[in-house]
Amino acid sequence: MPSRRRPPHPPMFTRLLFSFFAPLATSTPMRMATWLLLPPGTPAGTWTTLLLQTAGTAAYACARPRW
Repeated sequence: MPSRRRPPHPPMFTRLLFSFFAPLATSTPMRMATWLLLPPGTPAGTWTTLLLQTAGTAAYACARPRW
């Protein structure tokens, strides 16, 4: 019997539940941790998005993707 594989990411409802129980984002680290819950245009959400995009692009370039 093959073993069941866990999904690589948490289920979608986990983030929804987190949004109900997460404390208010009053500090910058908490704002960065909850960047998907922030309204568009907030500095913490924008900078976190740019940081993740830059890190992801660099990781993709370092992995030498195959065509």
